[in-house]
Amino acid sequence: MDSTINRTPYKDVTDEFEAKKYWGGYNTPYFKEIGDFLGYEYGYEDEERSKIIKEWAPGPMRFDALKSLIWFNNRTIEENPCGSIAPWCDLGPSKYAFGAVDAKVTWTSWRKQNNQKIQAVLSPTFNENLPYFTFNNPDFINIPQLLGPILFNKTWIDVEFLNGTFSQEVF
Repeated sequence: MDSTINRTPYKDVTDEFEAKKYWGGYNTPYFKEIGDFLGYEYGYEDEERSKIIKEWAPGPMRFDALKSLIWFNNRTIEENPCGSIAPWCDLGPSKYAFGAVDAKVTWTSWRKQNNQKIQAVLSPTFNENLPYFTFNNPDFINIPQLLGPILFNKTWIDVEFLNGTFSQEVF
């Protein structure tokens, strides 16, 4: 189901899910009519993250590999890190403040072994190609920073979600 003003198309996608063995969520409307209405220039299957997930997702995957997929951004700054699973648009040529700021992952068997916890990270991807994100970057001097840290350099932690709140401080 996608939803926007006066439009809520839906469809049973069980057959598609069973054929692909996964369901990719790309923050892009599944239904073309919603994408057209919202001004998307590309369709659900044409989205850059869709292409990356198609390469990784089918077939068996370990829990750590799933975390790597969700937090995936191996682009260098020259390769435009905006076009990845966990985009960093502030580092690309367009220099606008948009991108992945967190990731959450769970796995049924892992949750059973770990008291129903999930794994989460509050930080954009960082690696040998991408530096830590910081609001101290001069490009963001006029962007209000309302919550969270100035420097995002966090790694994955175990988190319980109880009564609508996280069981521990994530900042």
